[in-house]
Amino acid sequence: MNRIAWRSSVWRYTAMYTVLVLVIISLLAGATWWQAIRALQRQQEQTIVRELAQFRELSEDISLSDFRRAVYDRMRLFRRVMIAWDSPDGMVGNLNALPQSVQPWPLASRFIIFSPSLIDHSRLREVIGSRIDTRYGPVVLAIDSSELDRVAARAKQAVALAMIGAILLTGIFGFILSRRLFRRIDSINRITQEIEDGKLSARLPVNIQGDELDYLSDRVNHMLNRIDDTMHSIRTVTDSIAHDLRTPLARLRLRLENLLTEQPEDSPLGDELEITLSELDQILATFQAILELSKLEQGTSHRHFETLSMRELWQDVIELAEPQAEEKQQTIALHHNNALQIDGDRSLLFRMCYNLLDNAIKYSPENSNIDITINHHGWSIADQGSGIPDEEKQKVFRRLYRIDSSRTLPGYGLGLSLAQAVARLHGAEIELTDNHPGLNVTITFPEQP
Repeated sequence: MNRIAWRSSVWRYTAMYTVLVLVIISLLAGATWWQAIRALQRQQEQTIVRELAQFRELSEDISLSDFRRAVYDRMRLFRRVMIAWDSPDGMVGNLNALPQSVQPWPLASRFIIFSPSLIDHSRLREVIGSRIDTRYGPVVLAIDSSELDRVAARAKQAVALAMIGAILLTGIFGFILSRRLFRRIDSINRITQEIEDGKLSARLPVNIQGDELDYLSDRVNHMLNRIDDTMHSIRTVTDSIAHDLRTPLARLRLRLENLLTEQPEDSPLGDELEITLSELDQILATFQAILELSKLEQGTSHRHFETLSMRELWQDVIELAEPQAEEKQQTIALHHNNALQIDGDRSLLFRMCYNLLDNAIKYSPENSNIDITINHHGWSIADQGSGIPDEEKQKVFRRLYRIDSSRTLPGYGLGLSLAQAVARLHGAEIELTDNHPGLNVTITFPEQP
């Protein structure tokens, strides 16, 4: 996954959700742990208070010898209980001395002892205990708190493992969710790129889940349908105008030709008629180009695909356009290091190459160079003209669109539209880049089988 994926909102929300879950788990686990440990502590304290109360009651009811036996019985019965009784005959119990820093009954507190008589190896140990005065002397009863400490440690480990598990599960869930979402976003990006490249018939995928992305895709598709209908209406109107006016204009041209032939050679009306016929030819050529472009875009034009050598095709194009370049003292150079062959319609490819070369000659200054380079994937045409601004590079592929700097030159704004239509018909891509100075037109074909 690339860096953009890690910076995405999905991962940010997943991280925020993970932090929130960890905070909640930490608070709940901490509260539960504290309550559990506190409950165990209270249970131990209650046990100590109850046992000491029983010692006091026994001291009131039984003799000294019976009280001594009761103390030993308690020591044997509860292995974790430590007793220190300062009897009239000396210390009794499993503690060597009577601790002085012990809270009096019924309170209990923690304190440190050192007793080699414990069941474990001799060491300092923290216990919980209390002290009570009986008829036969003070008694201290304590319970080893190490077991409680081990329980607390295990609880901490359990909480830590739960938090690690929550992090892993949340991360895995976020990864799976983001991968699924990124696949959908990549699909949407791919379709939008096709739409941006001019394929207005493409539509965004809409799944049956009906989530927010499906709703957004459905609204975008609805908008694209409206745009496609509008564009189709514009193309239909343009095609209808071109088709309906072509016949009357052709008749008008025929009448003007007949009128021209009737004029004497030195008649000023003859010059005007020739200028009118020339402009009328440009109008007819524009209408013919519009109709031809519509057929190419709709895929209804007649196509004859064959294996072609692009080197030979470009040589024929250059031969046809070279006289026009010589008038401006321009040099056309063909560079090729391999014999690129593609399957295509020769007449359409010839028309496309000629249109591109004609544009290069038309918009390049005198005494300039035009370089045509054929490579393994297609070809490029680089001129030394004024170029096309970046903000206009996509607009020039529209029908009848001309940038302001080219309106004074002959043309009708359909050359690049036709070139793009022919390129798409052959599965190729056309790209306009700066040549510094001038324009570089690159045609890239898909790999041939």
